[in-house]
Amino acid sequence: MRRTSTNKADQSESAAADGSAEGAAGDCRPEHASSSGGFINPSICDYFHKSPETSPSSARPDPPTQPTLPTTTTAPLPARRDVLKFVGLLTAGSAALASRSALAEASGHGHSSGPADPMGVLVDLSNCVGCRLCEHACKKANGIDPGPLESYDDPSVFRSMRRPSPNELTVVNAWPLNSTNPASPVEHQLDRASDSARQPARSALGFVYAKINCMHCNHAACVSACIVGALRKQPDGAVTYDAWKCIGCRYCMIACPFQLPAYSYEEVLTPEVRKCQFCHHRTTQGKLPACVEACPRNALLYGRRRELIALAHQRIEKTPGRYVDHVYGEHEVGGTSWMYLSPVPFEQAGFLKLGPAAPPALTEAIQHGVFKYWIAPIGWYSFLSGMMWWTGRRARCAKSAAEAHKPPARDQANDRREGDATTAGLRSLRHRNRSSAFARDSGKGSNPDGSDDGPAVAVLDVPESELSSDDVGGHEERPGGHCTHHDHAAPINHPLNTPGVWVLAILVLTGVGFGLYRFFVGLGASTNLDQQHPWGLWIAMDVGSGIALAGGGFVTAALVHIFHREHYHSIARSALLTALLGYTFYVPGLLADLGRWYNIWHPILPSMWQGNSVLFEVGICVMLYLNVQYAELTPIICQRLLAEAWVQRRPWLHRLIKFIHDQLELVMPALLVLGVTLSTFHQSSLGNLMVIAPYKLHELWWTPISPILFLWSAMMVGFPMVIFTILFASWSLNRRPEMHVLSPLAMYVPFFLAIYLVMKVADVIWRGAWADLVHLNTQGALWLTEMTLGVAIPLVLLLIPKVRRTPGLLAAAVFCVIVGVVLNRLNVFVLGYQPPFASKTYIPSITEFAVSTGLVAALLLTYRVGVTYLPILEPRPAEVRP
Repeated sequence: MRRTSTNKADQSESAAADGSAEGAAGDCRPEHASSSGGFINPSICDYFHKSPETSPSSARPDPPTQPTLPTTTTAPLPARRDVLKFVGLLTAGSAALASRSALAEASGHGHSSGPADPMGVLVDLSNCVGCRLCEHACKKANGIDPGPLESYDDPSVFRSMRRPSPNELTVVNAWPLNSTNPASPVEHQLDRASDSARQPARSALGFVYAKINCMHCNHAACVSACIVGALRKQPDGAVTYDAWKCIGCRYCMIACPFQLPAYSYEEVLTPEVRKCQFCHHRTTQGKLPACVEACPRNALLYGRRRELIALAHQRIEKTPGRYVDHVYGEHEVGGTSWMYLSPVPFEQAGFLKLGPAAPPALTEAIQHGVFKYWIAPIGWYSFLSGMMWWTGRRARCAKSAAEAHKPPARDQANDRREGDATTAGLRSLRHRNRSSAFARDSGKGSNPDGSDDGPAVAVLDVPESELSSDDVGGHEERPGGHCTHHDHAAPINHPLNTPGVWVLAILVLTGVGFGLYRFFVGLGASTNLDQQHPWGLWIAMDVGSGIALAGGGFVTAALVHIFHREHYHSIARSALLTALLGYTFYVPGLLADLGRWYNIWHPILPSMWQGNSVLFEVGICVMLYLNVQYAELTPIICQRLLAEAWVQRRPWLHRLIKFIHDQLELVMPALLVLGVTLSTFHQSSLGNLMVIAPYKLHELWWTPISPILFLWSAMMVGFPMVIFTILFASWSLNRRPEMHVLSPLAMYVPFFLAIYLVMKVADVIWRGAWADLVHLNTQGALWLTEMTLGVAIPLVLLLIPKVRRTPGLLAAAVFCVIVGVVLNRLNVFVLGYQPPFASKTYIPSITEFAVSTGLVAALLLTYRVGVTYLPILEPRPAEVRP
């Protein structure tokens, strides 16, 4: 057995054999503790006793400052309508979040930047011989079975590149000095790598050995990303992990620029994020990190970071031919506690080329810029409330004018007789007008000469009480400008026992079965997620796409209730139900993806709030918005219950339901504005999720204005989603679609598409990412498909009046918009995500496909049941089937 001792005498002999003046610099005995608390060699202490004038570090330039991002601006928007004014102000406000002032604020205040002078380790790759004793010591110190010591002589581990895993928190790789491909070690030189691990004369054999583990960044992206604060930056610089807090979202793995945290997917109930924790349990007791203590070649030196940096530059200046003139980790991603010296370029030794800016700098700038002192949320809520009051002035003026011209009171009997006659006449006129309108919309029922052959549809009768309340007055004014309409919404009398419903039910049951399988066997056995691909189909579809497609709820609420476009009131309830179901079924999709799903309630605990985390803001806003949506739906449910005979037979129950209905109607204006406000923030924050991964997300989709693009695309797809849902429901329920409402609604969509197209193209040109489009590689083809199919084609189609008036063509056009947004979310979260050390391409498993399909089917099935039993849709004429 070749390793029997690691005493200091052996270390000194090893250092002398290496011929380096610094060979004994790794003597890390506790008796040589520095005044700052780090255990470093006396020679280092002597070095720091020198005057600043003679210190080599004093002549070195200051670290480069973080680059600032160009300010993004948006062109002035047309002010023809109140809605366009609204989206214009929204865009201008969002653009400010990605400006250079926001980034300067983050870097200036140093959010989560860590201690000023943490402890660190300097790794000298020129001294490492690949003995892997550090791996053995690391496992032993962290309670992992290290196996027999002789197994670390096995040279086969150098056959391929290794990365840290749940059971190997640190690994050593061998890299040939003359390799032209730094992506992996050269396999056919395996024996030479093994020999060099046994001999001190490593450089003569042409290999360099690199120890890889968590870098413990000064401004750690994983700490900033963690939604519950399970990852923390300790005062000594260590990034530690509290498993009991973790919900298993794996956002830290997305955020880490070095791709170092590993996840124990094989654990069913208690998976963990596994990473080096800097032996925090040892260093707090005055001990050295286990790997530093075990190294026989003094390749690892533990001490204060500033002192280690100064020592590293001293070594480079003394022996410039021995090292590359760069200390890896001094400036990378804002600086790290683990730093490296290398005799070869670091890219050749498997290190990533990273910039000096910390990835969380921009995301935290946006987070703190938006929520600082709650100015933006409160201001946005106040603005929307004022807009609701101001745009409602026309309704109030019209009502006042109607009351001013109201005829004097007459005999009640005469009023009753005239009212009966008027009601009957209005019903007849209403039915004729509806038939004519549907005939005009469909282009049928009228001859070329303008004569009418009669209605092409069968007309449903409308209750007299509903007719009189709608045709006389139309709506009731509520405080704040909100109008409570006495509309004609009613349950749809259509049987549920249909082939389509049975198909949906089978898909739902299939999804439930695969979902149970996932919870029984865990993520590792049921998905194709791995250490390089922590997010997959469930995040891209159920979270990213699902929340975006549910944007029809808040844009329709803004259009109808805030801007008082009463013409579209008949679709407001359908939009609300669709959005509510989208957010509701986002929850089981999220539960399936979380490793510790039973901890999903942790973010609501104040002790676990993490204001730096983008995911925390998304989660809290979505949770609040989902509750607001259910509060908005409750009066509709109460309306249905109040009409039930069994409720009317119980006066106490009737009074209770009516009380709940009336109280919610009183606060409904505030709830509507709150819902739009919450949607605005979490839709944009979804785009901010991947801003923290600039070195992993392809440059075609990574952009500092991603929050603006996500918010705008959610508004862009909102109306198409509402239109497509109503058209699909009309065809499924054998109803004529409300083309007199959907056609003018479709006129808003080209405006959103045009602005989105301009922003996307300008962003790609501004950042210089257009080269991938010219070469037309895979990523470029995906981007062009997304923009062509989802933006350009529907933009042209929806500008054609015939397309907007024809149900089939309109459905095809808006469906293209929906597909484009879904493809965008897939590109951002899956297809455009390129982790640096991926060994395989992520392809979703059958379980992932089945669960996602089951959730979509459950949404459609619940919508079908909802419109059957709740007053969601207005009674419409039924289509005449030949």
